Amino acid sequence: MSRFICIDDALKDERTEFFKDLLPEGLNGSKGYRLIGAVDDEGFPEGAVAFAVNGNIVDILHVEVYPELRRNGIGTALTDMLLQYLSLTEMPFMVQAAYTVDGSDEDKVTDSFFKSLDAFEVVSGGRYCTVTPDTIWDPSRVKLISSHECSAVPYTELSRAERNRLVEDLEEKNLGAFLGGDFGKVIPELSLCHMEGDRCTALVIFRESVLPDTVELSFMMSERDSIDRLMGILNEVTKKLEELYHGYDIVFSLVNTDSELIAKRIFKKDMQISEIYTAVSYGEV
Repeated sequence: MSRFICIDDALKDERTEFFKDLLPEGLNGSKGYRLIGAVDDEGFPEGAVAFAVNGNIVDILHVEVYPELRRNGIGTALTDMLLQYLSLTEMPFMVQAAYTVDGSDEDKVTDSFFKSLDAFEVVSGGRYCTVTPDTIWDPSRVKLISSHECSAVPYTELSRAERNRLVEDLEEKNLGAFLGGDFGKVIPELSLCHMEGDRCTALVIFRESVLPDTVELSFMMSERDSIDRLMGILNEVTKKLEELYHGYDIVFSLVNTDSELIAKRIFKKDMQISEIYTAVSYGEV
């Protein structure tokens, strides 16, 4: 029968080393991450669930059980223990786990696991793309239009009201790939908006991700013919992106056919496209 170890700060607690073979290299949350590990009667590790807590939102970063021990209820027991652990906070909470399915056996196992959990509801989140910094169009191909009327403005220099307004305006057009969520982890030097007077025609936002070696991208346009501005902004930050995040994956979601066509024009090499799903569970004391 499994016993469980709860680790509140997995980056600093030496017990995390005990479960390192079950965790992806470089795993981190926005403020570190927590860990619940399962061990057998003799104290040998069986599985682990890593998660990050941000307010009342809990992101499951990774769930893993040694292959030879799967189908014995260990993964289910780990997620049940996670929900029990969170219930001790006496606050409402939402647990979410985003994962992709691209046809690989490992992805199919993940999908099957979350769909088997009674406490979680699995919903489709559309399609999810992965590219790398070197797939962005060569900066010499597109020039950013700059004048007293048209300029690239750092997204973080805008007031909160201005940011909210331009995001709402651009989302209405539905021309782009928008991950949504909290922009608190925006990477300032990589996030720009293209302004014509007081009107934003294109927006690019990069932000840190809870996934290892990954940055998230949102991009939007006001009109279909604004794609040159959008590509110009991306080219403006390409060098800095490569310097800061060399070897990282860039991820974004395709919300509709338009966003896929736009992405295929922006990125010069094939994109890796996966279906994205989110498993969600709610708890309230």
